[in-house]
Amino acid sequence: MKAGINIFINTILITLFISCSEDDAIKSNISSVEPASGDIGSTITINGSNFSNDGGSIKVFFNDTEAEVISSSTEELTVKVPYTSDKQVTLTVINNGQSTDSPNKFVITSGTWTRISTNNPLTISGSSSLFYNINNKLYLHHSDGWLNGEPYPATFHEYNVSASSWDELTPLKEDLSVSSYDFQWTISGKGYYYSESDKTISVFNSQTKDWTTLTSNPYGSTIYRAFYIASTNTTYFIINNGDFISYNFNTDTWKEEISNGFNETMNYLGGYAGSDSFGFIATELGGVWKFDPTDNQWIKLPSFTGFYTDNINGGIFLTVNDVLYVGSSISDENSLWYFNTNDNAWYQKLSFPREGKESLFIPTESGFYWGFGIGENESYSKDLYLFEED
Repeated sequence: MKAGINIFINTILITLFISCSEDDAIKSNISSVEPASGDIGSTITINGSNFSNDGGSIKVFFNDTEAEVISSSTEELTVKVPYTSDKQVTLTVINNGQSTDSPNKFVITSGTWTRISTNNPLTISGSSSLFYNINNKLYLHHSDGWLNGEPYPATFHEYNVSASSWDELTPLKEDLSVSSYDFQWTISGKGYYYSESDKTISVFNSQTKDWTTLTSNPYGSTIYRAFYIASTNTTYFIINNGDFISYNFNTDTWKEEISNGFNETMNYLGGYAGSDSFGFIATELGGVWKFDPTDNQWIKLPSFTGFYTDNINGGIFLTVNDVLYVGSSISDENSLWYFNTNDNAWYQKLSFPREGKESLFIPTESGFYWGFGIGENESYSKDLYLFEED
């Protein structure tokens, strides 16, 4: 009898010991998250204890959004920040059905929109405008379209962002009508404009407020894309099927370039953007290409998983500090994305503050202005917004 009681008690003790040991092993603990903030698509480290060497048994959530677990050990998890509209989130680790929360909120630095009061006197469409950002002033050269086969008289205005004031300036040409084969870029306090009809590069000096014709294109082919790369002080003009020419501002010379890798046919639909080190273009077939001027090499980026179209249909395509941003402000596809060079992947950041098409997008040092154009109910919008990285 006594032996039976001892066996019974020992069985209970062993069961309790095993149960407690399993609970201790399964229940994870989060001690810290490094860094404490990060952009969508970046990787972070969760430090703690009682995680797992088997990444398949671990799940990590940012509020209600599951994240990708890149690597896992008993004391450290490496995860990728997922897309979520929440700015501050609780990280939850689930290990074999047991969950534990981070002691502090994680901050997602996906950027912010700020509405700027413009007192805008103009009806502005990005598809028929030149626009520059020079020393915190916006310069908008605009034509409202065509009347009886002739372009409306063009207007040129300076908008002082700090003072929220408009001044009218002398346009480059009163009959200027910007087409889809015309291009613009900014260099050191000056705005540049390539006219396909004239095949000339004109420059606006923000100090003297004057326009001058700088040079003429000696080649006769139609230009489909163009971008300026600061490291070479050169603008590259894409013709088609990889053929392209360039103009170097240091030497004041045009040149036929040798292309490596690009092989898509183009029309006027698509995007173009230059940066300090690279050039980028988008084709109407949906391809996005990166150009490296060190060896004239074209690299096709991974397929864009979001939505992009031309500016007339709400698309944007620009660079900020060598980072490529692509997006659409059409209501059904309202989203801004960026390309992460660390893992060669596209990531959604946030939505546009309103629906819009034919909007302007003007790069700044840490973001870009976006707005005007056609907003909701097909009416022209007077709103201008500033997107900035956190």
